[in-house]
Amino acid sequence: MISLLPLWLYIFITTFLMGFGVIFGLRRILCGFRGSGAPDLPRSQTMISCSIAGLAAATVYAQFWSLAGGIGAAANLVLCLLCLVPAVFLRPQLRHFFARKALPPRSQQHLAKVTALCLLVLFFAYAASHGYLHVDTGLYHAQSIRWAEEYGAVPGLALLHNRLGYNSAAFPLTALYSMKFLTGRSLHGAAGYLALLVALECLPLLRIPMMLYRAVAGNAAGSAAENAAENAAVSAADCRQLCILPSDFVRAAAVYYISTILDEMVSPASDYFMVLLTFHLVLRTAVLLEQEERDWFPYALLTFLAVFNTTVKLSAAPQMLIVFYPLWMMFHEGDNSVHTGAAEMTVTKAEGRKMPGTEAAGKKQPAGSAAACIILSILTGVFIAAPYFARNVIMTGYLIYPLASVDLFDLPWKIEWGYAASDQKEIAVWGRGYTDVYMYEAPLSYWLPNWFRSQGAVDKAALLADLVTVPVMFAAAVVAAISGKKSNATGDGKIRAAGNLTGDGTPAGSRAKEGLWFPLYFTVIAGLAFWFFGAPLMRYGCVYCYLAAILIPMLWASSFHSAGIEMAEKATENLPAEQRKAGEKRRRMHRRAEIAACAVIMLFLLYKGTMAVREQLRMRGDSHLLWQKDYTEADVVPYEIDGVTFYRAADGGETGYEAFPSAPFRAKLRLRGETLADGFLPEE
Repeated sequence: MISLLPLWLYIFITTFLMGFGVIFGLRRILCGFRGSGAPDLPRSQTMISCSIAGLAAATVYAQFWSLAGGIGAAANLVLCLLCLVPAVFLRPQLRHFFARKALPPRSQQHLAKVTALCLLVLFFAYAASHGYLHVDTGLYHAQSIRWAEEYGAVPGLALLHNRLGYNSAAFPLTALYSMKFLTGRSLHGAAGYLALLVALECLPLLRIPMMLYRAVAGNAAGSAAENAAENAAVSAADCRQLCILPSDFVRAAAVYYISTILDEMVSPASDYFMVLLTFHLVLRTAVLLEQEERDWFPYALLTFLAVFNTTVKLSAAPQMLIVFYPLWMMFHEGDNSVHTGAAEMTVTKAEGRKMPGTEAAGKKQPAGSAAACIILSILTGVFIAAPYFARNVIMTGYLIYPLASVDLFDLPWKIEWGYAASDQKEIAVWGRGYTDVYMYEAPLSYWLPNWFRSQGAVDKAALLADLVTVPVMFAAAVVAAISGKKSNATGDGKIRAAGNLTGDGTPAGSRAKEGLWFPLYFTVIAGLAFWFFGAPLMRYGCVYCYLAAILIPMLWASSFHSAGIEMAEKATENLPAEQRKAGEKRRRMHRRAEIAACAVIMLFLLYKGTMAVREQLRMRGDSHLLWQKDYTEADVVPYEIDGVTFYRAADGGETGYEAFPSAPFRAKLRLRGETLADGFLPEE
């Protein structure tokens, strides 16, 4: 446990500086083509989002390093030197960033946040220091990490064991921060660190009890927001704290997932990295939409993160559909019809100041600048994915293993095509609950009932909710499209100040804002379909199941978030009696639903928090207070190939970390050169 604290501090410092520098550099380059090369980061960026961006940057760096050799002391030294660049040359921007985020040192809010942060860090360090090591960690995760630590990407590595060809960006990342050169043992705390960051993003849920108290006491979100709206200096940001938000449901789902992996977070499994990054990506998108972020650049960063997440696990590929947001905003920059909320416009006017970027947004940029920006963004995505594809080719001979259909190279260490195709089918049937490759051709009606029965109770409930969610979301999209056309037929569709309301008492233009949520909803649904019809293993597909199950509550909340409620409440006073009555009835129904949602979320948090603490107390006999629990030790049998000692599992299963190089079974290969670094060739 204690060993993880300095490790996480080191990870935070390096990833935050890397992330800050990368985001700053990308913004200067990409936004320079839009005529608005703002020197600072967007206000929507946080320390957590910078750290996760830096985590992605450090992983790309580690993958490039692995192409030349092992990821060890030299790689960390160069990483620290790279981090000095933003620390030295971006000092004014860093000071400005921290000044924006800082709270008064002695304020109650500051003390509460510091206390919650310390307790959460200690709890996660304790949870990530012990627990159950995943079976796949003993089979190939540990060996993949050790190969990355000592040799990097080795030609023909998959010949030793096919699962060593299941390349994931999570393994070079874990190797980079294993600190074996310093401690003599390989730490694997990167997964726990990422889980901690996502948990910190869920802390806004702690406002739910206060919301519930105010609602039950009669100070519901609407009346509190109405009072707040009287002060122009407060408006939307404070009003959001008094309403249930779409992002709150994403946070609740993330809390549930984290609670399920607390006892396995000690494993550096690629599944955990992919799922946690997916929660972060969806949560960040929801928060940006809630804040009515009008800058396309933060959405572009999420697209880059989706590309990176795909290199962690291929099941994340549909997340790249999030590219809709930056593309749409690039070509519509300057159109305030959706990007600027009415409350934000009112505050800006009252303060007599211009919003950041309005000078550039006042006119549409030429199509050429958008095209150049898109080309540079594509090149950035290619750069992120390049080392992943290179490692695939080096270790397996395929661009994407075991996707045998993409057969582009003829290398001497290439895995036999038939074996790769069989391996691909085996992954699919394993996800369906079978071990026989011939079951790959079985129809859906045959394997689906058994597969569904094998799932846990919560997962079954989520899957059943998905069956309802998908058709409802498509129907809602059709209704929104029809409503949008009718709205455009009667006006210009722009968001207006309080007083311009529709017949049901909602602000004019609110439906246009709601429409921006549908690309996020359909990105989740696309991920669900890609996972289900590919390899429906719940271990990494659960994120799509959980997120799809909460889309209907998110749709409900998105129609009431931000400044719409208080604007409607104030403006309905001037409406005819019939419309005012309809608006008040609608808001009462919303408040009741909001009270119910707050109560459910609060009870859920209490239950999961209690169960998480109880589970950790139950495992206290397995506590590792100083050092993190080491990799599993396995019974292995040595054998030789070309004078080099290899190991195989005595029972054909796990081999662990210490026995190196090892595989579950005796390998049929020969050395490509004189050392392991030269790689392997098929046995003659």
